[in-house]
Amino acid sequence: MSTFEIDILEICFLAEACMNPGTIARHSFWMDLCEKHHHKMSMDERDKIFYFITRNLGFNLDNKENQYFYARFNKDNQYRVQTEFEGKTGWNECFLYNGKYSINERTWIPEEYIIKVEKL
Repeated sequence: MSTFEIDILEICFLAEACMNPGTIARHSFWMDLCEKHHHKMSMDERDKIFYFITRNLGFNLDNKENQYFYARFNKDNQYRVQTEFEGKTGWNECFLYNGKYSINERTWIPEEYIIKVEKL
C-alpha cells in the first residue's frame, strides 16, 4: 500500500467527518489516528488536533472512542513510566486510560512493575 502526506488541518477535517458514531469509518480511522498517526505527530500537532476535535459540538465523552482519543491526545495526561521486569529496567511513554498507565488501547503496565512515574 502506498503512503501519502496530509497536513494537520486535513487530518482535523477527516477526524471531524468520522466523529459521528454512525459512520462506518469511525472506529477504524479513530484507532489509526490514536495508535498509528499519534506517534508521527509533533507535540504541537497533537495539541492542535486535540483542541480542534474537543471543541467540536459532535465530540461527546460518553462515546468510548472519544474517551480514548481524549486520553491519548490530552497533553496533561502524558507520562513517562519507569518499569522493572525480570531484573531489567526501562522507560515507556504512557497515558492514563481507565485508571491504568497505557501504552496503547490493549497494553498497559501492571502496577507491580512500576518504579517511577513522571508527567511529561
